[in-house]
Amino acid sequence: MKLKSRRIISVLIIILLLSACLLVACGNPIPREVEKIAIINGSFKDTYNLDEVVSLKDAKIRVTYTDGTGENIPITQDMISGLSTAICTNSATLTVTYKEKTATFIYKVVSDRNIESAVRLKAEWVEGETNYISVKASGVANSDLAAVSFTCTANNALTLKNATLTLSSKWALQYSAIDARNVRVVIYSKTGDDTLNTDGEICKINAVKGMGNAEVYLQSASFSNGERDFTIPPASLEIE
Repeated sequence: MKLKSRRIISVLIIILLLSACLLVACGNPIPREVEKIAIINGSFKDTYNLDEVVSLKDAKIRVTYTDGTGENIPITQDMISGLSTAICTNSATLTVTYKEKTATFIYKVVSDRNIESAVRLKAEWVEGETNYISVKASGVANSDLAAVSFTCTANNALTLKNATLTLSSKWALQYSAIDARNVRVVIYSKTGDDTLNTDGEICKINAVKGMGNAEVYLQSASFSNGERDFTIPPASLEIE
């Protein structure tokens, strides 16, 4: 009887030990690691238009884990490097990184103009005691912009008067009126050494608005870094 009791006790101890091991194993599962990732077809386009906004709505990667399992994960902006539609290119490579694993995709950016710089001009209408068109430059970081020129053209609802430089005194502005609705503006560094590397307003074009909706176009635009000239895409503005 005593031997039987001992056997029962031994079996219970073994069961308790096994249960404890199982509980430890369940509480501390072996972590799975990412083995590789792959960009799912259709996540990105082979060809983008210049300045096209890239949608990540359907962008996903397939994640494969070391335990043989896998799942699809949405691609977020912070996972992407090397993706830009600001410059024309026949072949560019973007990289998606997830858990230190990477996958790449080759794309191109096209336009009817060969745009090789991210510098852009934008026009905004500002009303006050004197109404004016605010001309702003963006994408100028690391461009070493030393001069910029453009033609401002308006329809019959707007008369262009003159232009005022809003950069520092190290810069100069030349204003040439073709007529009341077509002007040429050239802004340049006086020494060529004081380059523009911060986005913001570069000049104001004073204007008088008449009846109807006005339209403004910034075209025939380019900038120079002192060594070569770069074409800037045209910009437009509608004023109600």
